Amino acid sequence: MEMFVIGVRLVAMKAIHAVFEEVGEEYLLLLPECMPFFSELMEDDTPEVVNATVQAMQFIEELSGEKLDSYLQ
Repeated sequence: MEMFVIGVRLVAMKAIHAVFEEVGEEYLLLLPECMPFFSELMEDDTPEVVNATVQAMQFIEELSGEKLDSYLQ
């Protein structure tokens, strides 16, 4: 069961990343709603999930031109 849950979290993060890639700057309007999920997944026990979250956040930072640290506090 645990592997299934890890897989769901990983796929969910990759899907959010893909949406930001596809939609681009227009999707930044929904960034505040995404941040609680990013924050939670940054503390995940699974390195793959954390890595996928970091990659998504780095892409969003490049897209927005600002650091996301202020959203995580």
